[in-house]
Amino acid sequence: MPPDSAGKASLTPAELQAALERDTHSALMRRLGPKDCGAESSTIVATPATRRPRIKPPADRGIGFGVELIRAIREGRKTQTRRLIRPQPTAAPPVTDCPTARVGERLFVREPWWRDADGRIVYAADCVAHDGQLSDAGGIKRATDRSAQPALKFRPAMYMPRTAARLWLRVESVRVERLQAITAADLAAEGLPVGQSLAMVWDGFYPGAGHRYADDPWAWVIAFAVVTD
Repeated sequence: MPPDSAGKASLTPAELQAALERDTHSALMRRLGPKDCGAESSTIVATPATRRPRIKPPADRGIGFGVELIRAIREGRKTQTRRLIRPQPTAAPPVTDCPTARVGERLFVREPWWRDADGRIVYAADCVAHDGQLSDAGGIKRATDRSAQPALKFRPAMYMPRTAARLWLRVESVRVERLQAITAADLAAEGLPVGQSLAMVWDGFYPGAGHRYADDPWAWVIAFAVVTD
């Protein structure tokens, strides 16, 4: 370590950083005491200047769908979804900005559901309509049972926890495009309910000014496959 112009030994950047950390820790030890500073476990208290961001492994995120679209996914008719970009950009943003999905990521599917008194999860997509609601015998009416039974009120998909999910999707691709740029093949991959157009379904989710189908907004286009393993 060469001396500086004043005859004192100069420190390298790494040595200076180590000295600052030692001085900070010593000051905390004097002010708070060994126990508060973690001396018993040999833990040094990190300061804002030395703290490093924690890198966590990516966690499975959820993505919500309505009853008809859940059925389309399970039947293999739906392999794409379009989500409004908020706020609307003036030009196409990079796909890495997508807050919903990234290529290769697994997403658990949120769907309308109910947990009965026995802890059993009931999925609305497995039930049939009766007087405007979904129901089945004994509180659950399966799609094969058309008999009239008391109806259940299902919880919205947004409240489904990961532990209640039965469907998982693997993100195959993510891109950005104008909503009306959809091709015939991609429209088929959307798996829309019979008798409903993309405009009808889209405007039901995004009725706000500048977000409707007629406004041709920018959208995230997410292609996926059902995870079977």
